[in-house]
Amino acid sequence: MSEAQQAVLTLYEPHPGQVALHSCPARFRYAACGRRWGKSIGCVNELAKYSWENQVYPGWWVAPTYRQARKPFFLTLRAFKPAIASYKSSEELSIEWKSGGRTEFVSAEKYENLRGEGVGFMVVDEAAFVSKVAFEQVLRPMLSDTMGRMLAVGTPKGKAGSWFYEGWLRGNEAEEPDYVSFHFPTASSPYIAAAEIEEVRRTLPADVFAQEYEAAFLEDAAG
Repeated sequence: MSEAQQAVLTLYEPHPGQVALHSCPARFRYAACGRRWGKSIGCVNELAKYSWENQVYPGWWVAPTYRQARKPFFLTLRAFKPAIASYKSSEELSIEWKSGGRTEFVSAEKYENLRGEGVGFMVVDEAAFVSKVAFEQVLRPMLSDTMGRMLAVGTPKGKAGSWFYEGWLRGNEAEEPDYVSFHFPTASSPYIAAAEIEEVRRTLPADVFAQEYEAAFLEDAAG
């Protein structure tokens, strides 16, 4: 038996909100999440699962900055070390799986450099901080010839000019079956104490609490 045949991908135990997110079959999912809800670990596991099971088109993690892309990259390395064949960790962040699949972790800062490759499944992390032009001109077209799927997640940052908010609205419309939206405030995580939620509610400005912990799209925030 080969090393690849012996390797096993062991996934995490999701909480109920994460189960709902993973089990949704919609092609485009938008999830507005409060801080510390568990989006990173959930998305790392879903992307690893896709990449393990698919060898034709890679899976991508897109972050607003290179530094933000490094955190899920190293989280993936730690969580799935036995299933990883090789990786690159300098300027290029990529993982080759023993199954033959591949995962890339990229930054949307210099989005023009991302052109050219088809992607089968894309996680866009902190999506509200990824520019609209990067999404419309580069990221979205990467899913066209592959009929790829996308999971856009993050804490909201206003409404005006936000592709994340526009997509999230589409996901709430019955006539958009390819789009589904989720709203996960921090309090919906079973791992954050209720007393902590009440403490930040009491001490933070109301608009900050609404955006960061209740995952609310605010009218008066910059888009």
